[in-house]
Amino acid sequence: MHNDIVIALGANDGSPREALDQALQLMDESGILIRRCSRIYRTRPWGMPDQSVFLNAAVLVRSRQRPLSLLAILLMIERKMGRRRVLHWGPRRIDLDLILYGTVRMNHRELKLPHPEIIRRDFVLSPLMDLGLPAVPEVAPFGWRCFLSSLPCESRTILSSQPWK
Repeated sequence: MHNDIVIALGANDGSPREALDQALQLMDESGILIRRCSRIYRTRPWGMPDQSVFLNAAVLVRSRQRPLSLLAILLMIERKMGRRRVLHWGPRRIDLDLILYGTVRMNHRELKLPHPEIIRRDFVLSPLMDLGLPAVPEVAPFGWRCFLSSLPCESRTILSSQPWK
């Protein structure tokens, strides 16, 4: 099965840029085909402000894995890279979130698709828009940009961006 799949990446512990690059390499080695990369966004921490700035991005990928199997691979990559889940929204070497999986809708205890927080986070919306995918009508009936432009100032985290690949 081939689906357009979007994975959001974030890192702020250690060398974040190296962590993003390593995550792509490990995804590729795991059979996840990277089709397109967003820009890299330097962002203020969300949810727990007293920590280092993040680098956030998103990738459009293809995979033959079903959603829960793909999630298991992403969690394995996080562990392999040294991710320890200590504090919710705390510092992390790498964070890999499966945010879209084609037209799949899922409400499983381990995975919700599309990711329920897409429209509340500029550090997810902006990279997602870079990938050029149309908005999911049930999530963003008026488009991704509509939600991005309507985010209140206190919810905005993006400090700068730069090309990735």
